[in-house]
Amino acid sequence: MGFAISVSTAIILVGTLLVFSFSYPTISTSYEKVREANQEEHLRMMKQLKTSIEVQDKDGNTVYVLQPPRTYYLYNSGEYTIDLDKVIVLDDGIYTTTRIFDASTHYLYPGGKVKLHLGGLEGNIKIITDCGASVTVEVT
Repeated sequence: MGFAISVSTAIILVGTLLVFSFSYPTISTSYEKVREANQEEHLRMMKQLKTSIEVQDKDGNTVYVLQPPRTYYLYNSGEYTIDLDKVIVLDDGIYTTTRIFDASTHYLYPGGKVKLHLGGLEGNIKIITDCGASVTVEVT
C-alpha cells in the first residue's frame, strides 16, 4: 500500500512538472507583454503630463477669446515636440479637417510658436495634440 501511494505521488509530481514546463513559456511571454504595455502607458502619461500648449497673441499674452483679423500663435509651453500633422481640431465639438497651420510646418518644438490660420472657424475651437494635451479658445 505504501508503494502504491509513493508511485501515485511520483506520477502526480511528474505531471505537475510537465504541465508547468509546458505552460511556463506562455506565462512568461504574457507577463513580459503586460510589463511592456505598462511601461508604454507610463511613458504616454508622462508625455501628456509634460505637454502643454497655449494660444497667444502677437505680444506673447495667453488668450482664450480670438478675434480673427488679429494674428494668433500656438505656443508649445511643454517639454515635448508636437507633431502638427497629428493635431486634431474640433469646431464646436465637431471634427474638422481645416488646416490651421502652414502646410510647410510639421513640428512645434518646446518654446516655439506657430501662426494660426482661423479662416472659416467660428465658435469654440479645441486644439488637441497627439498625446491628449489640449487648449480651448472661442473665435468671435
